[in-house]
Amino acid sequence: MNNMKYVISLAALLFILTSCSKDIENSNVEGAAILNLQLTAEDCPVTLTKATSLPKVDDFKVRVKNEDASYDKTFDSYATLLKETPLFLKSGSYTVTAYSNEYKTQALGEPCFKADTTLTVVESETSTVKLICTLQQVMISFKCSEAFLSSFRHTEEFPFTLTISDSNNRTMAVPYDKLGESVYLAPGSEFIKLNLKATTMKGYPVDFTDYIRKNDESQLLAKDHIILNLNIKDADT
Repeated sequence: MNNMKYVISLAALLFILTSCSKDIENSNVEGAAILNLQLTAEDCPVTLTKATSLPKVDDFKVRVKNEDASYDKTFDSYATLLKETPLFLKSGSYTVTAYSNEYKTQALGEPCFKADTTLTVVESETSTVKLICTLQQVMISFKCSEAFLSSFRHTEEFPFTLTISDSNNRTMAVPYDKLGESVYLAPGSEFIKLNLKATTMKGYPVDFTDYIRKNDESQLLAKDHIILNLNIKDADT
């Protein structure tokens, strides 16, 4: 299929809860277990362009919550968490969640990379777990030629309207000045629909629609990455 690139895996990030040299006896938690989080990001296989920038690991939020919710803390960023590592916790079952943004079924420039795991921490011991975050949505990026960008008016009188929608009626409008952002839609759609309504610099109206499907016509999945190359053949028609 033209103008598409599917990505099996967009990004991964790694949590390693490792041993810590701090003395448990120095903590204020009775019968404390150590939870030491280290976060790194593996190289992303996506060819990064202005339209495929991805969130920084240091900005990922991390939530640690125990089974009875007596401990429930969300760190605004991984950088903030590092200042409090290691964590001294009571023995019990905990869920650790990491995410870049809250999950949305349709979003512009807000990818949701997320993963979670449940583990049991034990008094006077250090627990170790690996957590890999992956993109939860379908990613649609735009690669615009200079000819495309310079061919259309984008004023209040002559608006530039590019709309991305899917077979599940999710719709996202992309303003001219946001073409460098990617659209993120929930998985499960049979196709992506692109519609452009605009006016050329010479005053010709444009109303263009195209449908993008997988070659095997299967549903779009989380982590699929579609790159739409936007170009023009003749600005006068």
